[in-house]
Amino acid sequence: MSKMLALVVRTDNTTERLEVAESELSKSVSNAVGGLFTHVTIHEALDFWCNDNGFAENLPINKVATELYANLGGRTPIVGDVVFTGGTNAGGYTLPLDANFAKALEVAAQLAKQLGK
Repeated sequence: MSKMLALVVRTDNTTERLEVAESELSKSVSNAVGGLFTHVTIHEALDFWCNDNGFAENLPINKVATELYANLGGRTPIVGDVVFTGGTNAGGYTLPLDANFAKALEVAAQLAKQLGK
C-alpha cells in the first residue's frame, strides 16, 4: 500500500509532514483538523482540508492558509489546523502533496511564526 505526502499547518504556524495511506486519508485529516472537515481546491495541484465546524467551535484563524486562500481569490478566513494535499486526479482521487509545495508551505509557516503573524 503506497503512502502519500500531506502537510499539516497549524494555527501556531508549526507544520508536520504526514505519510498517509490513501485508505487512511479521511481518518488522518479528521484527526489533524479536530473533527468533521471540508475539502477546498485552491489550485489544480493543491488542496486543503479544514475543520467544517471551525467557526462554530471558535477556532483561531490559520493565517498561512487564509493568506494563501486570499491570494487565490478566496474571501473567507480559514480557521483551525489545515491539511494540505495535492490536487485530484481525473477519477476524483486525492493526490499526494508535491514536495516543493510542502517545502514552500513550511517556509511560509516559519516566516509567519518569526514575524508573529
